Formats: sequence, C-alpha cells, structure tokens
Amino acid sequence: MHRIAELLHKHLQNHLTPAEEQELMQYVKSEEFDEVIKNKISEYWQSADDTPFLPENKQNVILNRILFSEQTSTQLLQQTTTRKKKRYGMLAAASLLVLLLVAGGFFYLQKKTAFHQPPILALQGKKDIQPGKTGAILTLSDGSTIVLDSAREGALAKQNGANITKTAAGSLAYDVTTQTDPGTIAWNTITTPRGSQYEITLPDGTRVWLNAATSLQYPVAFVKGAERRVILSGEAYFEANSNEQSPFKVTVQTHHNNEGEVTALGTRFNIMAYDDEAAVHTTLLEGAVLVSRAGNSKRLVPGQQAIFPPENNNTILIENVDTEIAVAWKKGFFRFDQQKLPAIMRQVGRWYNVDISYEGRTPDIIFGGGIDKHLPLSRILGALEKYGLRFEVTDRKVNVLSTQSTNN
Repeated sequence: MHRIAELLHKHLQNHLTPAEEQELMQYVKSEEFDEVIKNKISEYWQSADDTPFLPENKQNVILNRILFSEQTSTQLLQQTTTRKKKRYGMLAAASLLVLLLVAGGFFYLQKKTAFHQPPILALQGKKDIQPGKTGAILTLSDGSTIVLDSAREGALAKQNGANITKTAAGSLAYDVTTQTDPGTIAWNTITTPRGSQYEITLPDGTRVWLNAATSLQYPVAFVKGAERRVILSGEAYFEANSNEQSPFKVTVQTHHNNEGEVTALGTRFNIMAYDDEAAVHTTLLEGAVLVSRAGNSKRLVPGQQAIFPPENNNTILIENVDTEIAVAWKKGFFRFDQQKLPAIMRQVGRWYNVDISYEGRTPDIIFGGGIDKHLPLSRILGALEKYGLRFEVTDRKVNVLSTQSTNN
C-alpha cells in the first residue's frame, strides 16, 4: 500500500505531522495491514548500501524520537502488552516501530558491519529465560518471612495494631486499627528478588512500586504528628500524600557514602539507588521534593532529576529530564537514553535474574530506545544484536562477546 510506505518513510525521516502520526498508528494497530507493514520494513532493510536511507548525523536523534515519543512508543508498547495473549504474532506489527522499525532504521545505517552476521544462536534448542514477575518477600519484625507471590489473598498478619493483608490485586496493604506507643512500633521489610516487582500501600496510604532487587524498610504504623520515614535500597516509585505536620521522608541506603534523603511534599517521584550503579537518581514527576545530602539541600520541580555522584561529598546535580524514561520500568518496558551497554545489561540482569559477563573489550555503543519487558530474554538479546552485538547464554549467565570476537 503506497500510503503506508509513504508514512513509514516520513516516520524514519522525522517528518510526520501529528495527524499523520495518528494515521500511521492506526495502520500499525490494525491486523489487516500486518503483512504490508512487515514487507515494507523488509524492503527498507534490503535497500542498496550506497544510498543511505537516513542522514548519518541524525541517526541517534531519529532513533530516540521514534522510541521515546509518547505518541508512538508508549502506545505501541501498551498495545503489545494488552494483546499478546490474544495474538502473540501481533508483536511484529504492534511493536513494529519500537522493536523492528527503529532497530531497522539504525540497523540499516550499521548494515555494512552488522547486517551479514548470523542471527542469535545462544538459545536455540534450549529453554528460553522468561521475564520477571510479580513477587516479593515480607519480613516481619520478629524475623519471620512471608513469600507474597504464593500467599493467599486476605489477612497475612497483625502487628502493633496494624492488619497486614494481600489485596485482590495481589499487592500488600496495611490498615492501622489502633494507635501504639511510638517506642514500641515494629518495622517490616519488603524485598523483591531479582526478577520480581511488587506494589505496597503503606500505613499512611502512600503507594510504592518496587523494582527488581529492591528492599524497603518501614514501620507498621506512623506516629501522628511525626515524620514518616522509610529506608530504600534499590529502586522504587512513590505516590506520597502531603502532610506538613508529618513529612514523608525516604532515607537512601547504598554501599556508597552520604547518599542522603528525599523529603516528599505531596508528590510522585522515582528513586534509583542500586549498589551497582554509580550514582543515585531521584526523578520528580509531580508535586515537589527536597533532596538532601551531607548538609546540602535542593528542591526539585516536576521534570527535574537530582543526581548524587558517588564521591564522598555533598554534591547534588540537577538536570531536566524526560521523566517517562525514569518510570518506564513500572509501565512494563525498558527505555534507554544515550546509555552504554553495561547500563543496559545491568537492567537486563536484574529483571531476568541473570548474571552478566563480558569477553574481552566491552563494545562501546551508545543506545537510545525502548523494548517491552514482557518479552523472553531471547527477544531482548535479539533486538540488541541488531546493533552488531553477540551473546552466549548458559543457564542463567549471559556472556557479551567482545567486538573483536564479533568481527571474527
């Protein structure tokens, strides 16, 4: 169909109008045009090497726009997630511009070095590694534990006047029935292993989504008129209620020194504080937060991100960012913004519960884009292979082959 070809061409050239963008989305979502769209993509991939389809100096800009724009990538990723049970083959069309078209555009520019290399063989004939799931472990104040993913819906425990329940939606909730002495309030810890995420509603109504490999410590009841403090290690997204008499505070705990705290002033924000990441990132989506470190404090406005560099000092860097990138994990996909391969693979390792190693020199590639987190590992690695990478998978270990090995 000529019109589809025209729209795809304009999309790759970054020339779509809003109306044309919506028109293309309708074609992508329609089952009727699956084969037409896939055939057009194949034609682009097979174009002559001597006639670059995209200007080389714009490849990353166009790549990021296609993958990061709310009008395209988010809608397509949602389409992939909600419809995959009904028709898994829709992935090729529904996530076309996310996983195929965009990779194809960049892939085309890299075709002289990557196009003729063989497809991924690492998982052929072996059981694929599935993506993470909903699950966590609750540790009560007496040291006893409850595996939440296997626990039944309903009451789980009662501590210090608080009823702990697993909701019908599968999350954890606290209902405080009586006030207790501040000196006797118990603390619980919820931990998500690698390959798991979980949601919890704290005693004050604050909702928290925990990413993989995360630990959150909190009291089973908050004292009226006192600060509401929790301790975080890993990554979590918070929706905290405003209360001037009882500010909500998150103490960030990593192996780095002086990681500081975040005070929520009625807000939605994300904190990424993994031990294996070089810095702590706090990203504000709505409301206001005050970030503090070693006596230095800065207030964020929506759209800003605070960065605590790893040095042992009071440095706080503030940047304007695309907040959707910071919370993409919560919405079910990976998003990369000019990130190097090790940063990508750390996310993959946590979500798929695999260990990452490198053979020889680490490929020096900068990535931008997004991939559905509900895909099996082979599909994620297959998408990355379009950049000329190679992987070997043994049990739950992924070895990234060096660029020298790749070219041999």
